[in-house]
Amino acid sequence: MSQAQDNPQEKLSAFVGTWIGEDTIFPAPWAPHGGSGVTTYTGALSLDGRFVIGDDVQKRPGQPDYLAHKVFGFDPAEGVYTFHLFDSTGQNPAQPARGRWEGENLTLEQATPMGRLRFSYTFAAEDRYVFRMFMSRDGEHWVQLIEGSYRRQ
Repeated sequence: MSQAQDNPQEKLSAFVGTWIGEDTIFPAPWAPHGGSGVTTYTGALSLDGRFVIGDDVQKRPGQPDYLAHKVFGFDPAEGVYTFHLFDSTGQNPAQPARGRWEGENLTLEQATPMGRLRFSYTFAAEDRYVFRMFMSRDGEHWVQLIEGSYRRQ
């Protein structure tokens, strides 16, 4: 994927396909039990390859527990990648998360009424990535919420 460093559409294509993986939600005040599950993500290019639109289905244990609709894009005016997340908890972002690729890692941050969110996608190979999500109430002290490892099908 390194060859796509200067081509946003090629970088976005990393999110295309069907991915399945195991993930862990870490205990937090809003999810006191945490736990593990299996997530299937399916993403496709849209609008002439300028966006990737995808859907997550998390199952814990065996039943759908969480649904998400994701939109990845690139803002050429700011030179940053964008990420909109809409989910079954009612998440409706006022603004997208924004970030940049560094090597094989895309890190995006977003301000929300509950604090800051950080999303990290690390591609170990073209067919594998690790996703991590963190939250900070003050922008300095971060708590990990989710970690998962996914493989392209």
